[in-house]
Amino acid sequence: MENGKTIKELAEEFGVSKQAIRKQLTDDFRENYVQTNTANPSNQLVVTVAGYHILKSHFIKGFDRKPSSNQNEKVGGNAGGNLVTTLEQYNSDLKSEIHSKNEQIKSLQEALNYQQQLLDQQQQLNVDDKQLIQSLRQQLALENSETENATTTESTEEQASKDQRINELESQLQQEKENKQLSTKKWWQFWK
Repeated sequence: MENGKTIKELAEEFGVSKQAIRKQLTDDFRENYVQTNTANPSNQLVVTVAGYHILKSHFIKGFDRKPSSNQNEKVGGNAGGNLVTTLEQYNSDLKSEIHSKNEQIKSLQEALNYQQQLLDQQQQLNVDDKQLIQSLRQQLALENSETENATTTESTEEQASKDQRINELESQLQQEKENKQLSTKKWWQFWK
């Protein structure tokens, strides 16, 4: 009921006919409390929230007859205790609704503050993670550098060891060749 109610909805709610509702819609009442719904092709009349409360108080108190022009209870009129009571009730309802909305706003603000704290914590954790990752990368680079140096040293030592082994094998091979040549010489060639 944010924008009001149609005559049909009011008649159903109050348990009266649409004609009974229309009888209460004086020119003054229409001017102050009735709007035309242009979204609907039939241009329905919509009674505002304030007008709804006035009609509600009228029909709940049993005024289902058409008020005469000289009665103070005339719905659209400016005088009368009924209108004042209705407007006071409407004002009270609005205050209650405003209080409720303020509580909702307060609760939403608290939730927003909490979410902001969580966001701040998340951002701080992201910064910490980035620093940790950078530190680990530097440490890994240092370890890789040390490993490369050690590997290079080991490589040089291994290469020297391999070269020495190759030299030893070559010298053994040379010696075996010489031994073979000596053994293949005939006995008469020994003094040569």
